Amino acid sequence: MNLSEICIRRPVFTWVLVAIPVVLGVVSYYSLGVDLFPKVDLSAVSISVRLPGASAEEIETSVTKVIEEAVNQVSGIDELRSTTREGMATLAIQFRLDKNGDVAAQEVRDKVASILNQMPQGMEPPVINRFDLDANPIMTIGVSGRRDVREVTEIAKRRRARPEWPRVPR
Repeated sequence: MNLSEICIRRPVFTWVLVAIPVVLGVVSYYSLGVDLFPKVDLSAVSISVRLPGASAEEIETSVTKVIEEAVNQVSGIDELRSTTREGMATLAIQFRLDKNGDVAAQEVRDKVASILNQMPQGMEPPVINRFDLDANPIMTIGVSGRRDVREVTEIAKRRRARPEWPRVPR
């Protein structure tokens, strides 16, 4: 006797088999948590290097390529981008979501520190920053007025303490 024969002979059993996943799905849907701003840790690191007076081609060959080769050895890299301009280079490294951002930043610092002796003379020390989404503002407010900038700034500071908005006459 297989499942199809049982379902044909016992229709109530068939309804129960169908109803159980439906009821569990509805209950699970209503207990599902939703967050408007979920905590997502994007593991990204940027490296900025300055070599005053150097051409873009010189920075590309003597700085950017060397740093890219060293940083490529770090595990978990999803994307590596570099921008080279006259006098400076910027590398942006994005890691997979399962990589811890602090660990990734430390590994990048270690790799860059290991190749500093290969860098050209006169180069400023590389600046390595970890990108943090929580450090960015979620809203920027601009204030303008017909008064002096200092007065408008003072009014905005005083208004910030009181959250109610002034009514605009129509």
